[in-house]
Amino acid sequence: MIKNKSILSASNLSVGYRSKQAETTIVSDISISFNKGELIGVIGVNGSGKSTLLRTLSGLQPPLKGDIYLDNTALQHKNPKEIAKAISLVLTDQPISKNLTVKELIALGRQPYTNWIGKLSNEDKTAIKKAMQLVGIEELADKFCYELSDGQLQNVLIARALAQDTKLIILDEPTSHLDMYHKAYVLQLLSKLAKTTGTCIVFATHEINLALPLCDKLLLVKDGKVSFETPEYHITNKHLNTLFPEDLISFNETSKQFIINSN
Repeated sequence: MIKNKSILSASNLSVGYRSKQAETTIVSDISISFNKGELIGVIGVNGSGKSTLLRTLSGLQPPLKGDIYLDNTALQHKNPKEIAKAISLVLTDQPISKNLTVKELIALGRQPYTNWIGKLSNEDKTAIKKAMQLVGIEELADKFCYELSDGQLQNVLIARALAQDTKLIILDEPTSHLDMYHKAYVLQLLSKLAKTTGTCIVFATHEINLALPLCDKLLLVKDGKVSFETPEYHITNKHLNTLFPEDLISFNETSKQFIINSN
């Protein structure tokens, strides 16, 4: 068992899928630790196992092997309500009712704390207001979600995660469907929130050029293994140089950016 001050940790973890017929391991030998106030990017090519890893760490699917600890207690010993009070999860294209107002959607983040009829207490209302202020969307409170742009809706989902008042927020591709400006805006917002609230924020992304200067650590998933280090460590040890086939994309260590190779 890993005993430390980390919010969430994993030891000798393997993730994948199990059926009656077979067991398919996607990523193995994972030993990681997430701490307060860190912004952590999860990177890797399509199909490398980023989403499967995040779903396993958040308790949505069981690990094939190894242990996950949430506040130094095995995740499998936590009930769903306890997990919901510790981990907020924002998935790509998760079903939401766009007929809700922004304030109503954010209020759903308070479900782990409300009574059986879902009545909001003054504490719940304060948490909702604070979440909107942190993300800067107070003026959207009474708009219906179907009236929002993709960028605005993503900010609302982040506010809902903040209203849940957890130590850890996990996001799967939070910048998908956004233009370049709003991709940068969302990632910069996540960096700011991690530092100002002390929340550990973990997100899977393909926007590696944008994530590199912002993240405290990168969890690189490649060939069924992970490397969990600072961006500078990955760069120094040339971990990014072979992330993609070099015939089209290469990593420039001087600019610390991926570039498209011109013929």
